[in-house]
Amino acid sequence: MRDEQLFITIRDMLCFFASLYIMVMLTFYCKDRHGYYYQLEMSTILNIPQTNYGDNTFMSIQNADDFWDWARDSLATALLASWYDGNPAYGMRAYLNDKVSRSMGIGTVRQVRTKKSAQCEVVKQFKDYINNCGEELTEDNEETTLYMQPGWTVLETENGTDATDEYTYKTAKELSTSSVSGFLGSYEGGGYTVSMSGTQADIIALFNKLDKERWIDDSTRAVIIEFSAYNAQINYFSVVQLLVEIPKSGIYLPNSWVESVRLIKSEGSDGTVVKYYEMLYIFFSVLIFAKEVLCYIYGRYKVITTMKRTLNPFKIVYKLVLGEFSPWNFMDLVVGALAVASVFAYTLRQKYTNQAMEDFNAKNGNAYINLTIQRNWEIIFSYCLAGAVFFTSCKMIRILRFNRRIGVLAATLDNALGAIISFGVAFLFFCMTFNGVLYVVLGNKMGGFRSLISTFQTSLAGMLGKLDVVSVQPISKFAFVVTMIYMIVGSKLVLQLYVTIIMFEFEEIRNDSEKQTNDYEILDHIKYKF
Repeated sequence: MRDEQLFITIRDMLCFFASLYIMVMLTFYCKDRHGYYYQLEMSTILNIPQTNYGDNTFMSIQNADDFWDWARDSLATALLASWYDGNPAYGMRAYLNDKVSRSMGIGTVRQVRTKKSAQCEVVKQFKDYINNCGEELTEDNEETTLYMQPGWTVLETENGTDATDEYTYKTAKELSTSSVSGFLGSYEGGGYTVSMSGTQADIIALFNKLDKERWIDDSTRAVIIEFSAYNAQINYFSVVQLLVEIPKSGIYLPNSWVESVRLIKSEGSDGTVVKYYEMLYIFFSVLIFAKEVLCYIYGRYKVITTMKRTLNPFKIVYKLVLGEFSPWNFMDLVVGALAVASVFAYTLRQKYTNQAMEDFNAKNGNAYINLTIQRNWEIIFSYCLAGAVFFTSCKMIRILRFNRRIGVLAATLDNALGAIISFGVAFLFFCMTFNGVLYVVLGNKMGGFRSLISTFQTSLAGMLGKLDVVSVQPISKFAFVVTMIYMIVGSKLVLQLYVTIIMFEFEEIRNDSEKQTNDYEILDHIKYKF
């Protein structure tokens, strides 16, 4: 019996360390410090971060004039390489002004707008005083007229030969774009698009023309800037999405997303090594998932064959779903599912990346190559891989259970699972109670409480002592009192209660030898064998 237990333990340890090694090495070769610095560089040349109020950065945009000033001074100068005197850097055509990034085609500025006929209902007390009341963007009132002209009036034309690109509506399929999410909502991939082609002077002249024509007006709800670049020196793509939301409240909400992703990983000096680890990762992912599914099915078979007769339907369902299924088995199944999901994301990323490279070569880099889909699948792959690494690392507690102390810890977590779940439910209701009050009182007064999710994040930070409570007092004394009660009760009582639950279960395990594992005896058995 001990020999069989020894074999199972050694097998689990070898599989664990092999899978962890493959995932860690794959992560190591897919990521490096250059990704962060490249992202920082792109944000700098585009003048995105705001340092001081009104410093003409993207994040300081507050009206249409600010947007056009930033577009002329920062965006136009960043898209094309030039020397200190402003003249084009010959021999560096299609390079950005960092002089190392090659643009993936022509960048675009796209706007999403509402129909001018979309008017909201003015309350009767102000109907005699307010004539214009625009609506927020919805699927029904989005402007999709094919041909427009300056002033945003309909262009009467049969074939559109008189229409310019910036006043011609294009669908998401024509632009090869996807929806973009912001603070207030999501914006589909269609819209009226400006292509930023030509020299730096041409782009600035185009921006001046659009500014004069009031291309951004009262019906504009979002302005989206999209382009991509590739740095061959570090083999990184930079996918840039800049969004300015313009709700009817009158405020401008700039939001930036500059992502550095490595979409081509099997090239260069490390290409062979990356391919090797990718193949091993795919093999282990499929193997682990198949093993866990088979173990789960076999466990259902054992439950069905050994289950006693009962008329309680809830007990039957519980036995069929979770019988003979420990939290560690569930963790193994999650690791397998995440591994397979990451392989699926990896396959789609490769497929769409190859398509983008084919389009880039076919068009000689003279059309915008949208890499948002490739970026999204790369991020999904990274998330799944990170989740698999996390849960696999957590399994180390169980793998090393032959150590007496770690064995007691693993047994404590097993025994405390029910109590931890009950505490989690109670803690959720505790947070919801206070968060509901704070959201109602501070929702339109403080940015940290502008939504239920933001309120939950802010309140959790407050429980950990990371909230500036003094800033709440001048806004609402009632909210200040509620926040203080929440922080004191949460940190001094609720979290201490969680520690008490763990300590209680730990004492029970330590004082009851029947609840402890004897896996640590394997070490003695190994010494005996040798």
